[in-house]
Amino acid sequence: MSKLEPHIETFLEEARELLTDIEEAALELEADPGDSELINRVFRAMHTIKGSGAMFGFDDVAGFTHHLETALDRVREGHYAVTKDLIDVVLTSRDYIAGLLSAQLEGVAPDFDEGQRIMDRLQVLIPSECEQSGNVVGAAREAKGGGSSQILRILMKLDPCVMKTGLDPIVLLAELESLGEMTVTGQAADVPSLRDLAFDECHLWWDILLHTDAGVDAVKDVFIFVEDDSVIDISVLGGEAQQPEKDMRLGEILVERGDATPEQVDMALQDQKRTGELLAEQGVDQAKIDAALAQQRAMRSRRDQAEASSIRVAAEKLDSLMNLVGELVITQAQLTQVAAQCDKPELALTVENVERLTTEIRDCVLNVRMLPIGATFNKFGRLVRDLSSELGKLAGLETSGSETEVDKTVIECLGDPLVHLIRNSVDHGIEAPDVREAAGKPRAGTISLRASQAGGDVIIVVADDGAGIDPEKVARKAVEKGIIPSAEGLTRTEVLDLILQPGFSTAEKVTDVSGRGVGMDVVRREIDKLRGTVTIESELGRGTTVTIKLPLTLAIVDGLLTGVGADRYVVQLSEVRECVELTSEQRDFEEAGRHLVSVRGELVPYVRLRDLFDLPRRDIEIEQAVIVMVGEHPLGVVVDAVIGNVQTVIKPLGRMFSQADYLSGATILGDGTVALILDLPHIMAQAHAADGRAQVA
Repeated sequence: MSKLEPHIETFLEEARELLTDIEEAALELEADPGDSELINRVFRAMHTIKGSGAMFGFDDVAGFTHHLETALDRVREGHYAVTKDLIDVVLTSRDYIAGLLSAQLEGVAPDFDEGQRIMDRLQVLIPSECEQSGNVVGAAREAKGGGSSQILRILMKLDPCVMKTGLDPIVLLAELESLGEMTVTGQAADVPSLRDLAFDECHLWWDILLHTDAGVDAVKDVFIFVEDDSVIDISVLGGEAQQPEKDMRLGEILVERGDATPEQVDMALQDQKRTGELLAEQGVDQAKIDAALAQQRAMRSRRDQAEASSIRVAAEKLDSLMNLVGELVITQAQLTQVAAQCDKPELALTVENVERLTTEIRDCVLNVRMLPIGATFNKFGRLVRDLSSELGKLAGLETSGSETEVDKTVIECLGDPLVHLIRNSVDHGIEAPDVREAAGKPRAGTISLRASQAGGDVIIVVADDGAGIDPEKVARKAVEKGIIPSAEGLTRTEVLDLILQPGFSTAEKVTDVSGRGVGMDVVRREIDKLRGTVTIESELGRGTTVTIKLPLTLAIVDGLLTGVGADRYVVQLSEVRECVELTSEQRDFEEAGRHLVSVRGELVPYVRLRDLFDLPRRDIEIEQAVIVMVGEHPLGVVVDAVIGNVQTVIKPLGRMFSQADYLSGATILGDGTVALILDLPHIMAQAHAADGRAQVA
C-alpha cells in the first residue's frame, strides 16, 4: 500500500477538483437545463471518478458512481429532461461521494443506507436505468464483468511524452491482457532514426485484438489517465449474441483505416498477385497490412488539445520558498546598508544589481502564490441555493471579478468570513417571495459577490437587494445587550459597525442558521487577522453592502519606517495618505481632551504612539503625524520621526505576544534590529474610544 500512496494522493486531489467541477456544472445546468455541454461535463467527471476509484481500490466510490453515470448517460441521450429534482440528486450524490472518500481514508464504515436512498430517488426520476438492488457497493465490479464475451479492436497510440510522466506502456498492455485473450501488433512506422530518437519518448503504437467478457467500460478504465493526450480507439467486432460481421476484403479494410488509398487498391487489383503483396510494393507499410488482417478499424482523429503546460506544486513547498525569499530580502537590505557605509563604487553597483534581482525574484514568487479568487467564489452558489431552499426563500448568487488574484494565504482565510456574510444575506437580508412581491421587488432576491483590485489591496463586496438594516433597531439591541451604554451621538456608520461586535444579533429567535451573535464577530476577527477592514452600508428596503478591504499578500509588503525614541515602527505604505507636522500650537487642543489635527481643513483624529505604548513624553518642538486610511476613515499616527520606505518581510510575533494590542507582526531591518508592524484597525478603535471618553467628560 505504501508504494501506492503518492498515486492515491494524486487521485484524491483530482477527485476533489472533479467534485467541485460537478457542483459548479450542476448549478449552471439548473439555470440552463438545455446546455448539453454542461450535462457532458458532469458525466465526464463522474466517469473519471468511477474509473480512477476502481483503479486505486475505492470500490465503494466506483460502485456508486457507476449507477449515477448510467443515469446521466440517458439524460445525455435526450431520454430524460434536466429538472430541479435531478439537480438535487446530483448535488446530494456529489456530497455522498466526498463522504465515501473520507470514510475509506479514515477507516470508518460509510453510510450505505444514505447511498441507497439516493439511488431510490434516482430510480423514481429515471426508472429505466436505476437497478433496484439492496446494496450499491460492488457495482463497479459488476459493471466490469459478468457480461457476454466480445471481440474488441483497440488502437493505442500514446502521446510521445507519456513516459516522461512515469507511465510505462507495458503496464497498460499487461492490464489489457488480464481482461482476456489478446493479440498485439506493434507499429514502428513513426519511430524516428536512431540519431533523432529520444530515450524517454514513445513513438511505437499498437493495434490490439482483445477477446474479453469484461465489457467495454472495463477496457476504457485502463486508459483513464492517458485518454486525454493519446489516441485510444475501441470498437466491437462481435460477441456471443451478435451475428458475425460481413467479411471484408483486405483492400476495403485498409481504405477504411486510411492506410491505403482507393487508387492504390485499384492498381493492386489489376495485378494477379495477392493484394497484400501488391500493396506492399505500392509503398504501404507491411506492419499496417498485418494489422488490417487482424481486423483493426480506422483510427479516430486526434483530439485537438494543447499539451498541458502547468504542474502541481505542494503548498508546503511554496511556503518554504516564500520563507527563503523573505530571508533573502532581509539579507539584501543588510547588504545595501553595509555598501552605503563603504566608499566603493564597484561594490555599490554590484549591490544595486543584487537588489534588482532580489526584487524580481520576490515579485516572481509572489505571483506564483497568487490564485484567482473565483475558486473561492464558486462554492458559494451551492450555499445560496441550499440555504434559500431551507428558509423557503428565492435567491440567486451573482459573481464578478472572479479572475482577481490574491495570495493563497489570504484566500485560505477568507472562507469563513464570506460564509457568514452570505448566510446573513440570505437569512436576514432577502425577504420571503410574497413580501418582496408586495414591496414591488422581484420574487427572487439577488446576492452579489464582487472582487476587484485597488493598488496593493483587494476589495471584496457582498451585497444583497433585501430589506436592509434598521439603525434604530441595531442601536436599541446594542443598548439592551450592554454593548454600549447609550446610542446618543453615534453616527449611522458607527451604529452599523456595532453589528460586528461580539454577541450582537438582531434575530428574534435562535435557529440553525443564525441568531447566536457569533457570525459577524467571526468576520471582524478573521479580517483583522488579515490586516484588513470591514465597512457596512445599508438602506432600509434597498439592501445591505459589506465591503472588505484586504492586502493582496501577507508575506512581503512595502512599509513606511517611523521612529519613536529608539524604537522602530512600520506602517503599511499602501495605507499612508500623507505625512504632516504636528506643532505645539496644534497640541494645545489636547488640554481639552480632544485629539484632532487639521489637515487641509479636515479634522483628523490622531493617536500618539508614546501614549499608546506608555512611553515617557519628550519635549519635541515638532512631531510627525502619519495620516493613514483605515477603511474609509482617516487617522493620524503621531511619531517622533519618519525615517523612510522599507521593504517589510512580515514575521509573526509568536504565541507569547499573540494578545499584544495594536501590533500585527514584526520585521527585521537591514541593521539587524527589529521593527514592529502597527495594527491600524485596532489603533483606530482606540482613537474613537479616547475621543468618546473626552466628549463624555
